[in-house]
Amino acid sequence: MPKLGSTNTTSFALHQLFGRLEQVPNKPAYVRNEAGQASEPDNTLSNLKGSPVARWSVASFSIPDTCYHDDPRNDRDMPGMSLVNRLPDGIKSKHWPGERYHAKTAFDVLADHDANS
Repeated sequence: MPKLGSTNTTSFALHQLFGRLEQVPNKPAYVRNEAGQASEPDNTLSNLKGSPVARWSVASFSIPDTCYHDDPRNDRDMPGMSLVNRLPDGIKSKHWPGERYHAKTAFDVLADHDANS
């Protein structure tokens, strides 16, 4: 009998391995919608304004395994709800020289909330 949690660990490891080997393209109808992604933390922070938890993080900074790509069929970051997207090899950030991250609209929305609180 497997140990508790070993199936999840095995499934995760296989997904990580084969997910990198076989990239299934996004459907052509998928479109990046950063304004839509940014509306979630914007609404959450607006609703929490003035509450004791208003300073808590409402989004992930990055999801490292989801990389941005100019071709929407290969853009793994498109559905991501992170504040930044990881850039592919060879592309450097315009926001942070030397880094491989680019600020998404949600990053700016959270920065505005922080500046105005």
